[in-house]
Amino acid sequence: HVNDLLHETPEIVTSGEWFARRVHYNFDVARNHFTGSKLEVARPPAGKQFLIGDSPGLSIATRNGKLYTKVPLFEAGTITLPIGPNHSIGLSKDRDKWINLDESHVVQLNAMQVNEAMTWVMYHPHSELKSFVDVVRPAAS
Repeated sequence: HVNDLLHETPEIVTSGEWFARRVHYNFDVARNHFTGSKLEVARPPAGKQFLIGDSPGLSIATRNGKLYTKVPLFEAGTITLPIGPNHSIGLSKDRDKWINLDESHVVQLNAMQVNEAMTWVMYHPHSELKSFVDVVRPAAS
């Protein structure tokens, strides 16, 4: 009887109510944590563009001189989201600002987008980014 009770799924879980409550709770926690954050808008250099993967929001941290993605949200040094081929937004601790990225940073962010994508990577059809995607993620070709 105890085994049956332990393996019963509560109605709140099967109905989806628990999940819905958690979504609202997690949103409130994140909103409160980032309430003092400012907005950074990054631009690539002329002739370069951002890719957008199907999991575009990246939490990034630096550890031992290396950049890592998939870090816990509150441990991230940077949270970034490309919003088009020519702009990416992120959170800043100090002030709202525009950032002109150099080519190496754009390449690094694009590689992260490709590696974090579950299935799809999107880019402007007239860009030269298809070959970049094919090199970074040959299995996706």
